[in-house]
Amino acid sequence: MSKLAAFFKSGAALAAAVMMNGLFPCHQAAAAQSSDAVPPGPYALLCGDGPIPRDAPTIPWIGCFYLSAGHSAAGTFANQKVEVSVDATGNEAFKVNGTVVATGHGGQPTNVPTVRPSGSGYWFCPDAASDQCPSGIDIHSRGADKSVFFVVTECLPPQDRRHVCVMKQKDWDFEKSAEAAKGREAIQKTPINKPNVPMPPGPYASWPADIRGPAVLTVRFRCMFVTGMALSGPTVPKVSQQAMRDVLAAVWSSCVASAMPDDWPEREAELEKAKSHRDKVGNVWPASLDLAAMGKQIGQIIRRQAH
Repeated sequence: MSKLAAFFKSGAALAAAVMMNGLFPCHQAAAAQSSDAVPPGPYALLCGDGPIPRDAPTIPWIGCFYLSAGHSAAGTFANQKVEVSVDATGNEAFKVNGTVVATGHGGQPTNVPTVRPSGSGYWFCPDAASDQCPSGIDIHSRGADKSVFFVVTECLPPQDRRHVCVMKQKDWDFEKSAEAAKGREAIQKTPINKPNVPMPPGPYASWPADIRGPAVLTVRFRCMFVTGMALSGPTVPKVSQQAMRDVLAAVWSSCVASAMPDDWPEREAELEKAKSHRDKVGNVWPASLDLAAMGKQIGQIIRRQAH
């Protein structure tokens, strides 16, 4: 994962909702008491300016944390008791309300009704029937010392069927502000001609033939809109105009490939396009802000909210 998570709103305001200042939902766990802390360094844009807890017993309610091999942390997310652990070999496990979560990745449900798979972790829901899962924990990366770096995403309550999800306390505070509320209201009142054919559930092969083209167009539009909004803030690294075009194109294509079902025939071509643009960007973009992961997480959120 990466600098992601999200502004995201369904439809025209999807981008304002996927607040990616942070890549990568609505309880409030107790503040983590860190047994160690790591300066944010290159992850400041993703995690905020404060130190990142390492091996703290409590999962931070938002932001980032490390767990070394043999350590665990716990917290309450969407009213679910969540424990994350890393074993001696560097493999992580999620336990919710005392039950170890089986993977459920690839769009398959998990063995816990209140837990939904994300691209590299899980979303936590207040109940089994809820289609709004406000809290998520994803795996960002793994260290050579078998440690795992996690990112916690929090979403504000739905507003007009839209979500705003963030990964930093600073972004959470802004989204709760009157200024942000006015901006969302203005976006919702702005008419816009946009594709708006919902993505059907299930594999692409099962989609009705007359829906496929319009649904793909809708996904492309949403990915484009969210990517543009997410990469237009004051904290975004300054690069040349051409490099920024390639950055936008790389994230956009990764988003589309991630949002679409795994059997979409154009998926590999879309991923190749994304890689081509990343290669063009080269070293002018900070390596810590993984463009592929950024697009992937946005796409996964779009896919999840479509259903």
